[in-house]
Amino acid sequence: MRRFDQETTVAAIELEQMVADYWREVDMNGAVHAADYFAEDSVASMGVQSLVGRAEVARYYSERLASNHAQFGAGNRRTSHTIVNLRIAFDDKDHASVDFMTVTYAATGKLPVSNATIPAAIGEVRLSCRRDGSGQWLIHEFHGAPVFLSGDDYVRKALAPP
Repeated sequence: MRRFDQETTVAAIELEQMVADYWREVDMNGAVHAADYFAEDSVASMGVQSLVGRAEVARYYSERLASNHAQFGAGNRRTSHTIVNLRIAFDDKDHASVDFMTVTYAATGKLPVSNATIPAAIGEVRLSCRRDGSGQWLIHEFHGAPVFLSGDDYVRKALAPP
């Protein structure tokens, strides 16, 4: 069984909060600053997307936001990512892996969105994180894969190969 000393306990809390802040950014702010959570040389696989570098992550989220606005109108596409079964393991004081499941709700409409009762997707996520020069934790590798998908066409297109 893993044990945490004072230093790893603080680091685990920082990582947990980074993950929560990242998903809050995605859900509540259209992911405008989501790329800030990634290292410059990051690698991300998100469903059918493969992204290399912070700039590609920023482009992905910018295009996603523009697509949502074009298809559904500004502010009409809603997501809520719930993080469950979080597990943090340290390679050393500056490198960690964070594994968890996301239960994602997604729907179109003004709040409160009606008839959105089942998750749009449930996925497994593995992050490899490292501290930058200032001690800030960043995502170096992001691997997300769907386990269950609903019938939501938008979600299926984003996460599942044709």
